[in-house]
Amino acid sequence: MNVRIFLLTVLALSFSISVVAQEKKEAAPDVRTLEQQIRAERAKAEIEKARAEAEKAKAEAEKAKAEAELAKIAAEKARLSLAAYQADAGVAVEEDQPDPGVHAHDGLFLRFTGGPGFGLYNGTGDVVTTDGQIIGDPSNEGSQVGGSFSLGGSVGENLILHGDIWFSIVSTEKKHSRLYQEFGTAVVGLGVTYYWMPANMFVTGSIGLANSFLVLHEGTQTNSNEDLARDITTGVGLAVMVGKEWWVSDNWALGVALQGEFTYAEDEDSNLIFRHGGAKVLFCATYQ
Repeated sequence: MNVRIFLLTVLALSFSISVVAQEKKEAAPDVRTLEQQIRAERAKAEIEKARAEAEKAKAEAEKAKAEAELAKIAAEKARLSLAAYQADAGVAVEEDQPDPGVHAHDGLFLRFTGGPGFGLYNGTGDVVTTDGQIIGDPSNEGSQVGGSFSLGGSVGENLILHGDIWFSIVSTEKKHSRLYQEFGTAVVGLGVTYYWMPANMFVTGSIGLANSFLVLHEGTQTNSNEDLARDITTGVGLAVMVGKEWWVSDNWALGVALQGEFTYAEDEDSNLIFRHGGAKVLFCATYQ
């Protein structure tokens, strides 16, 4: 009896174990299928995400293309507006730049100046007149007139080297004396001029050989007769000029300038020395 019960129990346990194993065996494919489904869903989600990003990039590219088209249209509109303005003004685009040699400081250089100013001179030594008068250390000051002529050419951009001739005459009646004194100086030398463009402003420096002279008359400037004395000295002269010019044609310009000047000259025979200084407002005409 006990043996039967034992055998039945063993059979029941065996059956139960086989049933559980079969259920596990049947359940295992379900787990693998679930994992496959999860991976498939993830892959699908990644594909959708990539597709969305591609659509976004495409939209941004379309937007950039549209903005480029708008910019192109705006540029074309601006070009047409400029062309219309130039057509109304009668000015072509290629005319914006002047022709070579027009309103430029190159090639041959000519300048003429002239104008009034103030000058003074101081002498060291004695001047003896024809009637025996002795005038020691003659000096005077007053209005003066003068001018200059320059000829040269450009040696660099807006840089000109030129020869100069300039002169000044101080003409006034000497106070406390019956003698009318006329002093003058003339200088021949070399100069250099530099222009600041496009303002057409310039500075000029000049140095050269100076001849200074003093002429004495009896009477006044309007009632003078023969010369009572004429003394000539030689030395050196310096001048600095700054000015501004305005073009009146392709190569001619008119302007105004201020010149400061100084000369030192002496006569070795008579030991007479003349020093002259002054300033002039000059009107100038320049060709280049």
